[in-house]
Amino acid sequence: MKTKLALVLIFGLAACGDSNSKLGSQIDVMGRAAVNTALISSFSDDLARGSAEDSFNTTDNSDRGSFKSTIAGQLAIYDSLVGGCGDNGLTNRASTDPADGLATGPDRYSLLATVLADDQLYVNGSSAGAESGLCNQYLSAELGVVGVTGLEADCGGRTLNYDVIQTTYSAVAAGAATGVDDGIASDSVTHSDTTFPFLAAAVD
Repeated sequence: MKTKLALVLIFGLAACGDSNSKLGSQIDVMGRAAVNTALISSFSDDLARGSAEDSFNTTDNSDRGSFKSTIAGQLAIYDSLVGGCGDNGLTNRASTDPADGLATGPDRYSLLATVLADDQLYVNGSSAGAESGLCNQYLSAELGVVGVTGLEADCGGRTLNYDVIQTTYSAVAAGAATGVDDGIASDSVTHSDTTFPFLAAAVD
């Protein structure tokens, strides 16, 4: 409730004054961690990469499907990191039904690329976790959509204490929610999951 109230106040204040006032142009996206960093021209030179990431951030989510082919190309690189190319059961998924097996050919990464291009954070409100507070696994809603099992009870979402980079790398390299370590166990401080504004005080 405190969070909702704070957001209402912020947007209410932004709307005061000139009746023609409006928010400025979109400059960034707060979607899923590492989608832009890891999957948009990650292996290009700094100038090209920076330009592509800025373009992704300023593009409205409804038009971000234009980045699907770029993301698919990056997924092909991560697919080679664990095992061999074409064996990642998530990045090569033929459909949302695991029984359909792995996709082959030039469009093998299309399904996951489509999901990731829709760079928004989802919470599964119909899961058992939505009622009981079981919301512990980052990307559980998204992974469930593409057929990863075992996460059905978790509502997903994200808190500041999740190791979201490790989960993202595990998904695109190993096809699972865990398994690829990013080398960073946790933040240097512990943030709150219950008390607004949630961020811990900075450490000198």
